[in-house]
Amino acid sequence: MTLNLSASPHVRDRWTTSFIMHTVLISLLPAAAVGVIVYGWHALLVILASIIAAVGTEALFCVMTRKPLSITDGSAAVTGMLLALSLSPSTPVVYPILGAVFAILVAKCCFGGLGKNFINPALAGRCSAHLLRHGHDQIPGPGRRHVGHAFEGPVRRHGGGYPAGSGRDQHVPGHG
Repeated sequence: MTLNLSASPHVRDRWTTSFIMHTVLISLLPAAAVGVIVYGWHALLVILASIIAAVGTEALFCVMTRKPLSITDGSAAVTGMLLALSLSPSTPVVYPILGAVFAILVAKCCFGGLGKNFINPALAGRCSAHLLRHGHDQIPGPGRRHVGHAFEGPVRRHGGGYPAGSGRDQHVPGHG
């Protein structure tokens, strides 16, 4: 018996990266369509801004580093779509753009490109967009108060989120 030592991928198929990424993009279209139908045109603007920023950032990176243009494989578009679908549909458009730039430049390109990143670029972009939008709320400093844990507020202020007099608005021990 002989063992064959080779670099990954160990399973090879006729499917290309481009084919897989475009299939993923097509499979995300129904979720995006429902988002636009339910939440309105701003959701479409968030989706388009995120995709355009991700693809544009990757193209700009390839041009600046004199690497072959890799936007045709669809991976940047998938990153932009996943980022947009993970954000709130009412997010101001600047945050999906900044998140897409972070996702492509930091989480993808700085680690060698497609398949070499240690973290999902779309989730890294979502995290950066969230921190850019809400991070200052969590940092105490002059003129700011610490807002506390996300689950403390509703229990203390609204009795657990139930209407007054419903019988469910009783005091919760340990929560004020």
